[in-house]
Amino acid sequence: MAPLVAGIRAGLCPVVDADGIGYPAPALPRVSRFPMPALQPGEAGAAARLLEVVEQALGALHIGEDALRAEEFGLVVGTAGFLYASSAELYGRAMGTLPDATPVSVRGPSWGVALIAERYGLRGPGLSVSSGCTSSANALLIAAEMIDRGRVRRVLVVGAEELSAVTLSGFDSLMLLDPACCRPFDRDRQGLQIGEGIAAMMLEADGGADAGTGGASKFARVRGGANRCDTHHLTSANPNGSVMRDVMLEALASAGISVADVVAVKAHGAGSTDSDRAEAAALRAVFGAALPPLLALKRYVGHTLGACGTLETAALMGCVADGFLPAAAGFRVVDPELGVTPLREAVPARSGHYLLNFFGFGGNYTSLVLEIG
Repeated sequence: MAPLVAGIRAGLCPVVDADGIGYPAPALPRVSRFPMPALQPGEAGAAARLLEVVEQALGALHIGEDALRAEEFGLVVGTAGFLYASSAELYGRAMGTLPDATPVSVRGPSWGVALIAERYGLRGPGLSVSSGCTSSANALLIAAEMIDRGRVRRVLVVGAEELSAVTLSGFDSLMLLDPACCRPFDRDRQGLQIGEGIAAMMLEADGGADAGTGGASKFARVRGGANRCDTHHLTSANPNGSVMRDVMLEALASAGISVADVVAVKAHGAGSTDSDRAEAAALRAVFGAALPPLLALKRYVGHTLGACGTLETAALMGCVADGFLPAAAGFRVVDPELGVTPLREAVPARSGHYLLNFFGFGGNYTSLVLEIG
């Protein structure tokens, strides 16, 4: 987490061509991509990356084998397509880097839960959440509810997504990829900048959310949250932002706080024309003229789809622990139609309640309230 936070503080937004994944177009999209050591291609490489992140997280949190195998230890994995391992396997075979001697098994989202549970001998509840771009945000919400109901005392929450030619081709066909990369709430925004990532967090009954931020004096607690579905359109958000407004208000109510208690908002900030317009309308409806500092992180890390819930939550926690709220990278020109302006430069972070928005493709919307201090 420390390198990511340092990069955000420095304003780094590295992007590369989406090569090596079988994308069919001659003009490769620009994407955010995490550096990877040489691994076996296909689903074996996807599994290795997932288990490596979980191993690092458990090691940093000093969770022993007895605690892992207790029935009060839970696991929730959120992903839109779980690393598209089957797609990677097929591409590797087509390129001749993998043998083509055995049938291909189609790996669904629950594959991630099975991998982790088998590796560590977990005996507690294990769930997989696949709700598009809200997958790991909903995983955090579900994990918090599991603890509140006394079902478990600890829950490991993992968000995972890797680049896939299938995903990129789909967004490209809808003309939703910005060739200049993500420009959240900017007048000239044209779409998404896809990214990839795996992030693991631990929620505890007597603690909070721990993402290994290194801020010993900081804690984070999931104080509330809500999830709703916008049935306005299969792919487009309702431009009036009414469902986004409702899910934010419901999240604040579940946390027992008012809009005046929110010290900052982590926007979904996808950079698409429709989504940003709807989110801006919702923010105006909730906060009026008293909108607190507005963050947007996707130019730094890309839109990591099912992983953005855990990844952006962990990134926010890391930035607050490091004492700052970052500028919205990619934002340059105010859009007068939106009526909201994200941070144009970094500001000192405050302890208090943060509202985090995750608004998924297809109308699945989640807002979380974190108390960080």
